[in-house]
Amino acid sequence: TIATSLALPESSETALNRIQAALMGKKTFLVLDNFEQLVENGGPEAVSRLLTHVPDLRLLVTSRLKLNLPQECVTVLAPLPENDAASLFTDRARLARADFSPSVEDSVMIAELCQRLDGLPLAIELAAARVAVLSPGQILERLSRRFDLLTDKRREREERHTSLRAALDWGWGLLAPDVQRFFAQLSLFRGSFSLEAVEAVTQEPLAIDSLQSLVDASLLVAEPGAEGTRFRLLETLREYGAEKLNSAERESLSQRHADFFLQRAREWRPLIDGAEFLLAISRFRREQDNFIAAIERMTLSDPSRAVALCIYIARFWRCAYWDRPALGYFRQALKAGEQAGVAEGELALLHSMLGAVYRQVGDYPQAHASYQVFRRYNQAELERRLSAGEREETLMPLRRNIARVLYNIGGLYYDEDQLEESYQCHQEAVIQSEYLENEIWKSRNLHGISIVLTKKGVSAAGEEERADFFEQARHYAEQGTRLCRSVRDDYFLCHLLHVQTYILPLLGERETALTLLHEGFTLACALEHRMFVVNFLHRCYDQAVYESYWETAAQLYGGTQGLNHRWGYKFDFDTNDSHLYPRVELPALLGPERYEALYQMGFEASLEALQAIVLTITQKSSSISR
Repeated sequence: TIATSLALPESSETALNRIQAALMGKKTFLVLDNFEQLVENGGPEAVSRLLTHVPDLRLLVTSRLKLNLPQECVTVLAPLPENDAASLFTDRARLARADFSPSVEDSVMIAELCQRLDGLPLAIELAAARVAVLSPGQILERLSRRFDLLTDKRREREERHTSLRAALDWGWGLLAPDVQRFFAQLSLFRGSFSLEAVEAVTQEPLAIDSLQSLVDASLLVAEPGAEGTRFRLLETLREYGAEKLNSAERESLSQRHADFFLQRAREWRPLIDGAEFLLAISRFRREQDNFIAAIERMTLSDPSRAVALCIYIARFWRCAYWDRPALGYFRQALKAGEQAGVAEGELALLHSMLGAVYRQVGDYPQAHASYQVFRRYNQAELERRLSAGEREETLMPLRRNIARVLYNIGGLYYDEDQLEESYQCHQEAVIQSEYLENEIWKSRNLHGISIVLTKKGVSAAGEEERADFFEQARHYAEQGTRLCRSVRDDYFLCHLLHVQTYILPLLGERETALTLLHEGFTLACALEHRMFVVNFLHRCYDQAVYESYWETAAQLYGGTQGLNHRWGYKFDFDTNDSHLYPRVELPALLGPERYEALYQMGFEASLEALQAIVLTITQKSSSISR
């Protein structure tokens, strides 16, 4: 007690009166540790009295619960930073095994361990103690059973510090029963989540009060943001809360969680094809962990919901360059849906989404197979309904699906260099889109025709034939660009601007191409459209070479490779266009050492720095043209 620490003599006075008298007139700094155990037992009132009657007293109080005093200045202790967490692990591991010296591989495992343990010092210390019998990699493998793994029975530890579970049980016991139940319900969420999501999933009318209680108890992190405060449970706390739910609660909460995020995906999906693309993508990225959690749970318990979730978020994952991970979730949902007898139309639509992912990862046979499942279903359903005499307006969704899959198959044929087949698919899809009065999909197919004609021009034997292909390609690209601008489809506008920056210089209109190049690169950066950021940067390299800006060209070449490396996007820089752009040996022109320094500068440059370089070159080139 404080009285004991101050060695105060026994008397008939209360301990508080004796402490107050002993401190009066003295400048004192007093540390009160683990004060949460007294918050509900008069502790804050005693502190308030001391601060009021002992003006020179300063207190440092550690507590999981706020004291809610007017004199209180709260500092929230964040988890340990990555380097500090790793250092703590290594230090404590050496107490368990004196010769512990982590290898490079061990260091990677330790970093992941500390991240999975949320940077919590006690959890890290308990994990490090296991180095006596396990390697860091083995500890990481067993982390799914963290509450059994992270224990330490050494006698000098307090009981509540002998295991991760005991420490969390201590904090759990400080909560009111209704807040305990609420905390367990929050374990359904992953990553961060909004107040609206909490209210919908928990159906608690006073959710805000419970959230406040958990934040005050240091069991929930509040993260202010532009679209309101979001909340986050550390992974360790989420797993602890999940243990407190029974199977019936978990099932009903899981369904409400899936329904809430499915509705969000339905609301945001139309935004992705217009001027609010960035807003839709940013919202989706904030909720991606929750979408994944919903798909995983519904794949096991309700495949129909899992299939619907995959259908509505497929385009988001495509635009966020998340194809390979998405492939696994889509395949699992499709298999579960087929076994559960999900409606044929829903499964066909998921096949279409799978086709796009297979195409992106380069599995063209599987992409064709998936697209054809979708095409056959819609064609058969259209014929059936026509035979039944249904009105034309009821057939429009089927016609839209057929037009879209023609576009997708056309793109797939293009990737396989089957240009005639690609051209026919896009032409047919343009006709369908005009009938449907769908300018968005018409513009996309015009782009498809444009790139087919461009590729034909590149491989044409004679100059006259080549120029004819390029003129046709330009016509379709300009038509598509006008449509994209009219419907404010900025994402696909990047595609159309890019093909024109390739065609126009070949037709002698380099200044117009330069204007579109600057617009396209700026737009791609703003939209975080990674593929076209790299593609436009390649065009800027071409321009630097054309203008003999050798040093800038070396930096831009390094920049394309650096972005490829960071983003994992494979861009084939050595395209078959040696007759279109001058080939130069930059190391020979600049000298090997100077070239390497400039290349490395570009490779390591941030996107913002590369944008500044591009702005310089487009301005200089434009001035020269005038």
